[in-house]
Amino acid sequence: MRTAIQLFSGSSSFSECGGMYQWDDDMEAALQIAMNYLDGTGQTQLLKDASISAAIAVAEARKAGIHHRIGLANAAIKSVERETAQQQKADLGFLKLCD
Repeated sequence: MRTAIQLFSGSSSFSECGGMYQWDDDMEAALQIAMNYLDGTGQTQLLKDASISAAIAVAEARKAGIHHRIGLANAAIKSVERETAQQQKADLGFLKLCD
Protein backbone atom coordinates (compact mmCIF):
# COMPACT_ATOMS: atom_id res chain seq x y z
CA MET A 1 0.00 0.00 0.00
CA ARG A 2 1.27 3.46 -0.84
CA THR A 3 1.65 6.04 1.89
CA ALA A 4 -0.35 9.25 1.90
CA ILE A 5 2.70 11.20 0.78
CA GLN A 6 3.05 8.90 -2.23
CA LEU A 7 -0.67 9.29 -2.99
CA PHE A 8 -0.52 13.05 -2.96
CA SER A 9 2.86 13.71 -4.54
CA GLY A 10 2.33 15.86 -7.59
CA SER A 11 -1.32 16.36 -6.74
CA SER A 12 -3.11 19.59 -5.86
CA SER A 13 -4.96 17.62 -3.19
CA PHE A 14 -1.79 17.39 -1.11
CA SER A 15 -1.66 21.13 -0.66
CA GLU A 16 -5.38 21.24 0.12
CA CYS A 17 -5.30 18.81 3.01
CA GLY A 18 -1.67 17.91 3.63
CA GLY A 19 -0.70 21.53 4.11
CA MET A 20 -3.07 22.06 7.02
CA TYR A 21 -1.64 19.29 9.19
CA GLN A 22 1.53 17.32 9.21
CA TRP A 23 0.65 13.77 8.18
CA ASP A 24 1.38 11.74 11.32
CA ASP A 25 1.47 8.07 12.29
CA ASP A 26 -2.13 8.06 13.52
CA MET A 27 -3.36 9.47 10.23
CA GLU A 28 -1.32 6.92 8.28
CA ALA A 29 -2.65 4.08 10.47
CA ALA A 30 -6.21 5.36 9.99
CA LEU A 31 -5.75 5.40 6.23
CA GLN A 32 -4.40 1.84 6.28
CA ILE A 33 -7.32 0.66 8.46
CA ALA A 34 -9.81 2.30 6.13
CA MET A 35 -8.18 0.96 2.97
CA ASN A 36 -7.99 -2.57 4.38
CA TYR A 37 -11.72 -2.44 5.13
CA LEU A 38 -12.58 -0.90 1.75
CA ASP A 39 -10.42 -3.45 -0.09
CA GLY A 40 -12.13 -6.26 1.82
CA THR A 41 -15.59 -5.03 0.88
CA GLY A 42 -14.63 -4.48 -2.75
CA GLN A 43 -15.32 -0.77 -2.67
CA THR A 44 -11.87 0.21 -3.89
CA GLN A 45 -12.73 -1.53 -7.15
CA LEU A 46 -15.86 0.60 -7.55
CA LEU A 47 -14.26 3.99 -7.02
CA LYS A 48 -11.21 4.89 -9.11
CA ASP A 49 -9.56 7.21 -6.59
CA ALA A 50 -10.71 5.57 -3.36
CA SER A 51 -7.32 5.90 -1.70
CA ILE A 52 -7.08 9.61 -2.43
CA SER A 53 -10.66 10.20 -1.30
CA ALA A 54 -9.95 8.30 1.92
CA ALA A 55 -6.76 10.27 2.57
CA ILE A 56 -8.54 13.58 2.03
CA ALA A 57 -11.31 12.46 4.41
CA VAL A 58 -8.71 11.58 7.07
CA ALA A 59 -7.12 15.02 6.74
CA GLU A 60 -10.52 16.74 6.89
CA ALA A 61 -11.53 14.72 9.95
CA ARG A 62 -8.28 15.71 11.67
CA LYS A 63 -8.99 19.34 10.81
CA ALA A 64 -12.46 18.92 12.33
CA GLY A 65 -10.87 17.79 15.60
CA ILE A 66 -10.93 13.99 15.38
CA HIS A 67 -7.63 12.62 16.69
CA HIS A 68 -8.15 8.90 17.35
CA ARG A 69 -7.14 6.66 14.47
CA ILE A 70 -10.40 4.68 14.57
CA GLY A 71 -12.42 7.89 14.31
CA LEU A 72 -10.25 9.02 11.43
CA ALA A 73 -10.61 5.65 9.69
CA ASN A 74 -14.37 5.75 10.18
CA ALA A 75 -14.55 9.18 8.55
CA ALA A 76 -12.58 7.87 5.57
CA ILE A 77 -14.75 4.78 5.21
CA LYS A 78 -17.96 6.80 5.38
CA SER A 79 -16.66 9.24 2.80
CA VAL A 80 -15.66 6.55 0.30
CA GLU A 81 -18.91 4.64 0.87
CA ARG A 82 -20.88 7.83 0.21
CA GLU A 83 -18.92 8.49 -2.99
CA THR A 84 -19.35 4.88 -4.10
CA ALA A 85 -23.11 5.08 -3.57
CA GLN A 86 -23.30 8.33 -5.54
CA GLN A 87 -21.29 6.78 -8.36
CA GLN A 88 -23.56 3.74 -8.47
CA LYS A 89 -26.65 5.98 -8.56
CA ALA A 90 -25.15 7.96 -11.44
CA ASP A 91 -24.33 4.75 -13.28
CA LEU A 92 -27.90 3.48 -12.80
CA GLY A 93 -29.32 6.77 -14.06
CA PHE A 94 -27.14 6.54 -17.16
CA LEU A 95 -28.25 2.96 -17.79
CA LYS A 96 -31.94 3.96 -17.51
CA LEU A 97 -31.39 6.74 -20.05
CA CYS A 98 -29.90 4.22 -22.46
CA ASP A 99 -32.94 1.91 -22.34
